[in-house]
Amino acid sequence: MKQLNSINWLAPYRQQSKVARTAQRERSRHQQVAGRDRWPWMRMLLVSSLIGVSTVACNELALIDDAYRLTVITETTGGDAPTSRMLRIAFYGEDADRGLIHEEITKEVASSSTETFDVGPGYYTGGLSRVPNCPHRYSELGPTEFHVEQDYRLEFSVTCHATRIQIATSTSGSDRDQDGYQVTVFGIARSIWVNDSERQTIDINGSGTLKYLNATPVGSGTLFPIIYDVGLTDLAVGCQVSNGDNPKQVTTVLDQTVDISFEVTCGGTSSPTARIDAPTDGSRFPQGQPVAFEGSAEDSEGQVLTDGSLVWTSNLMNGQIGTGTQFTTSDLVVGNHTITLTATDSEGATGTADVGISVDSLASCTGLVPMADTYVRGGSFADSPFGTYTSLDIKGIASLEYARKAYLVFDISALPASFASATLQLTLAGNAGINPREISLYGVIDNDDWDPAILSEESITWTDAPRNVTTSGIAFEGQGTTATDGVRLLATSTLDNTDPPGTTYTFDITEYVKWALGDNPALSALAPAGDSNGHITLLLAHSAEIVGDNGPWFWSREAAEACNRPQLVAQ
Repeated sequence: MKQLNSINWLAPYRQQSKVARTAQRERSRHQQVAGRDRWPWMRMLLVSSLIGVSTVACNELALIDDAYRLTVITETTGGDAPTSRMLRIAFYGEDADRGLIHEEITKEVASSSTETFDVGPGYYTGGLSRVPNCPHRYSELGPTEFHVEQDYRLEFSVTCHATRIQIATSTSGSDRDQDGYQVTVFGIARSIWVNDSERQTIDINGSGTLKYLNATPVGSGTLFPIIYDVGLTDLAVGCQVSNGDNPKQVTTVLDQTVDISFEVTCGGTSSPTARIDAPTDGSRFPQGQPVAFEGSAEDSEGQVLTDGSLVWTSNLMNGQIGTGTQFTTSDLVVGNHTITLTATDSEGATGTADVGISVDSLASCTGLVPMADTYVRGGSFADSPFGTYTSLDIKGIASLEYARKAYLVFDISALPASFASATLQLTLAGNAGINPREISLYGVIDNDDWDPAILSEESITWTDAPRNVTTSGIAFEGQGTTATDGVRLLATSTLDNTDPPGTTYTFDITEYVKWALGDNPALSALAPAGDSNGHITLLLAHSAEIVGDNGPWFWSREAAEACNRPQLVAQ
């Protein structure tokens, strides 16, 4: 074993004679029995980091000569796992003559390794700090507290994720800088700042990969996708990115590689730069609603292009839909549009920008909106209301701290007198899942449902939500059992982890709605036909518990765009 030279406060003990040391140990043992332990508390803190620092070689960490063997095992699995980390061991002890003592060492160890140390008896804590792509929520890291009074084995298991951004560059025109570009990336997640950035060089016609990135924020109960700003710098004079923004916003996907490209134009053949400011990508509008368009463009010399130099088109319509920097139209046809702004300079060079929007038929945007909706959350949030949020979150996880279920109430008295079908339409606002998951829609089939006049959406919580089983992330009381416990499974839908925001999910609830109106005896075996208060309550949750995964969130009735709100469509 190697000596720990930095802990020189051990010297007086090592200089004692064997007899003196034996006497010291006996006195210490007697003081422990008498409740006057002169070594009451020692702690060890293990932290790991990707930041390189010099190594202090040491495997002997003994407070007294008769040490025990501490074995520390670190196992790292998954994609993009770092090859090594810095291990820091800190001791906090107390000596009657010298008072509090704090010493520490650092040692570089492999990410998967076994290290042994000689330590004295006492109390310790151990843990590993996170690294960018190996977050705590996917690891079992501690910190853990343990008492050494014999040889001890401490194990840490870390799971890493190969979350990457693949970048490709292509450069055209004259006066190209052959030295290449610098790639910068900075990550944000709404109000959560991700402490991770990376910079690397890329050829003018090349590719590169950004690694060690997050896909969900660490230490937050509400999970949102991580959005990174990826850009090119060190472009030569006269060169500019011609295919959209620089930097570009990229949403990472856990354990997947997201591809982006930069087209750089240099010299006299540079194309104009076009930009679409409104509408934003993914926007939805009902058919016939006026849609305002706004954009801008500059030529390669920085001159602003206006009027007929800017032409707007749609892949679903013939000819142009507008010109100039601003215009409004209500003539867009139903469907998913790719809107293109083409800018043309005085030399005939062109540059484009694209945005995707959806125009929905009137039937899909004029359904009944809930009179109230919300999601509820367990754990320390059990008494917190979320009724004014713009999302309906679900997460069927065993840990109640993160569990969520959604509630919706509709006033069915406003439905047409007759209809052939009734469907619930939900629009995906975000998806942080890493696996396809089934979600279930339930309906309350008695009158013990949610009445917003008594319990408003601004006050309903996990604790008092009707039919909620507060000890489960997926269950409701009396799921389709008896007339007195009336919660009926109406429909299920599988949500794929690759479904983008804006995806619409449709649930057929025709029989349930007709039963509530007193027009369907099929459910009468479980409850009398009809709902006396004229309301129906719908409950949304995962069909089964999820492990190591995250849930989706749908737009609520508070969504800014009408077509994104939940709708009950009867036709």
